This record gives sequence, C-alpha cells and structure tokens, in this order.
Amino acid sequence: MKKLSFSFVMVLVVSLLAVSAAAQEKMPAQAHIPFSFTVHNQTFDAGIYMVRRIGANVIRIEAPNTHRGVTLLAHPSVEGQGAGKLMFHRYGSRAFLRAVVAPAGAYGVELPQSSAEAEIARQAGQRTLLAVALQ
Repeated sequence: MKKLSFSFVMVLVVSLLAVSAAAQEKMPAQAHIPFSFTVHNQTFDAGIYMVRRIGANVIRIEAPNTHRGVTLLAHPSVEGQGAGKLMFHRYGSRAFLRAVVAPAGAYGVELPQSSAEAEIARQAGQRTLLAVALQ
C-alpha cells in the first residue's frame, strides 16, 4: 500500500511539473525594438513586441496594442542557455529579423534571407548584426 501511495504521489508531482513547464513555455517574453524592421515582407514600427510560443512549433511576434504581428514556424534549439533574444541584420536604416532564440534555448527560428533583404544587401554591402534581448 505504501509503495502504491508513493508511486501515485510521484506521478502527481511529475505531472504538475510538466504542466507548469508547459505553461511557462507559452508565457510571452517582451522585447523593446527601438527601430522599424521587416520580416516576411512586412514592415513593423519600432515599439514593444510580445514573443510567445503558441503551439508545438509555432512562435508569434505581436505588438500588444495593435495585435499586428507575424507567426513563424519554430524548431527545437540547442543553442543558448541564457536569456532569449531577437537577432537582426541591419543595412543602413533597414533592419530584417533573422532569428528568434527563446529564453534558455528552448526553441528558435532562423529565417532565410528574403529577396528584399538580398537586394538591400547588394546595394548597401555592409551589414550590422543587432541583438535585442527578450525580457
């Protein structure tokens, strides 16, 4: 009987931990992006954006005041053990989202270079890599 009770308690604890981890994973992170940027041929203004996982392999980046955003397919990430970040390529005054790394490296998105970014890169030549922390 004691063995059965202990087993039940252990299953309950593991289940609660799993539910808690899943809930935390879907909690949004916030980023203050101080420049306008482009992702998937959409341009977004500078401002505060929420980054959250909305499905097993789906990330949503959205402005909380307008709900305008973009949905991206994600993949499990082994990189990064610290804070999450958004990575951008910047050419002069134009910035393009290149990657999303979730806090503790739980998942990530690496975006391919768009045709618009390729054209700007040919014209501008030099690019700067920018990182914006997720909080």
